[in-house]
Amino acid sequence: AAEPHILLLDEPFSALDAEMRSRLQDEILQLQRHFGTTTMMVSHDVGEVYKLADSVVVMDLGKVTQEGRAADVFSAGQTSGKFRFTGEILAIEPMDVMVSLTVLVGNQIVRVVAMQNEAETLKLGERVMLVSKAFNPMVLKLK
Repeated sequence: AAEPHILLLDEPFSALDAEMRSRLQDEILQLQRHFGTTTMMVSHDVGEVYKLADSVVVMDLGKVTQEGRAADVFSAGQTSGKFRFTGEILAIEPMDVMVSLTVLVGNQIVRVVAMQNEAETLKLGERVMLVSKAFNPMVLKLK
């Protein structure tokens, strides 16, 4: 049987649950190491890319915007301590002067505290972006 020199994958794990995704990623890694096959993969999952890639090319509107080792590409500009996650509001619970928000981020449930004035326009089921920089969390409504 012919052994391929290159394996092309277009978001191969996107429709899988987290457990199956992780198992198949491990399987791909083992196959890559065993056969030494070059793999080109399209993915929007940063964790997946970080786990599987030796070299990363980031494209935006068809143009290469970054390239290099996964660790270098994903750590570039990240030393500020800033993070962003998008999710869906599952619960809004008022507390004294704050509001507790339960947000589904990927397959994880996250609880965050917001000021009442930040949360007053939010509704269950809405998409939000959770942002934090320098210990200052923010909840931003997505349009």
